[in-house]
Parts: sequence; structure tokens; C-alpha cells
Amino acid sequence: MDDFYYTHNYDEIDVNVLLNEYFSEILKMTQWGKINVIAHLTYPLRYLYEYNRIEPDLSPHTDIIDAILKEAAKKDIAIEINTSGLRQPIDKLLPDFDIIKRFKEVGGNLISVGSDAHYAKHIGVGSRHALDCAKAAGFDSIALFNRGIPNEIPIE
Repeated sequence: MDDFYYTHNYDEIDVNVLLNEYFSEILKMTQWGKINVIAHLTYPLRYLYEYNRIEPDLSPHTDIIDAILKEAAKKDIAIEINTSGLRQPIDKLLPDFDIIKRFKEVGGNLISVGSDAHYAKHIGVGSRHALDCAKAAGFDSIALFNRGIPNEIPIE
């Protein structure tokens, strides 16, 4: 299917089916394990809201999101806190605090922060908010990867 960025009308799309397919792909990628960071864990939410003001209930997807988080924790894969949503109509971190906290609860140790900057003026925008979220969820550092090796930087 087209990227969510290009899908502007969700009137005839079952959002729960769409999200289940998306999370299933993320789970497969996480099980494969040859990654360092899961970026855009809740990417579809940004465009569902931006184009149609849809804020889906993620509770039907709790089991698959938990499976992703547990697999990531087991394989020392980081979850990215993406700040791009703070610059978009959805106006929140992606994923939000609840998912970041749940990642910590299931044994996640590595978190990263990304501003998803496509323009220089967006580099680092919202990073303090993401760091505060990570700290509140129980993380003391963020991971920066160099050749697949995480370097943990303390959150100050």
C-alpha cells in the first residue's frame, strides 16, 4: 500500500485492520532483529490525525504492541521517541509516554530520540520534551549507535 503520507482519505479503510497490518510488519522486523532502533512505532497515528482527525484507540492492539516491545527488549533494540508529532497537528510525541513507560516495564533498556528533521530548523526540536518523557518513564540515558554498538548518554 502507499505510505500513510500519501493516503489522505480513510473513509473506506478499517483503521484497526490497517494498524494491525502495520504493527504486524513492525513485529516481523523486530523478530528478524537485524536493526538497532524501531523508529516510527506509531507513525500511522500522525497521518490519521493530520488528514482525518482520527485518533484511534490503541487498546485493540495492546497485545501486538506488547509483543513488539518485549521482543525489542529481549534483543536490545531501542525504541525511538520521535518528536516530529510536536510540529504536526497531532501535537504529541510518537510513541507517547504510555508506550515508552510500557517498554521500560517489559525490560526495555535502550531508548533513542529523533526529531525527524527534514529541514535544518527542525533539528533537535522537541528533544527536551522527549528526554523528559524518557526520564519520567524510568530511563536514565538515551542510546546513540555507532556501527551497531549503543553508546548510552546520560539524560541530564
